Amino acid sequence: KVDVVCPNKKKDDTIKTSVHDFEGDQTYSEKPGHNFKLNATFDDIKDKLDDYDGLYIPGGRSPEYLSVDKNVIEIVQDFAKKKKVIAQIC
Repeated sequence: KVDVVCPNKKKDDTIKTSVHDFEGDQTYSEKPGHNFKLNATFDDIKDKLDDYDGLYIPGGRSPEYLSVDKNVIEIVQDFAKKKKVIAQIC
């Protein structure tokens, strides 16, 4: 099972994603991606972290927000302490 959460969002909220489209040798533009539906909240998952095998942190602009979010920091620390898989895309 995969649960998708986002700071300051509720279950069933939708978040926007973006796609970087290369339009030349060194130029890209940001275009609308998918609208992604969240299926959980941090409160839903915080007591079930042992049930998860891995953690995926999306890239783009999100790391600048996620890296200072208390819930995200606690989850990353828990996964690292337990030597679970943590993946992040830049």
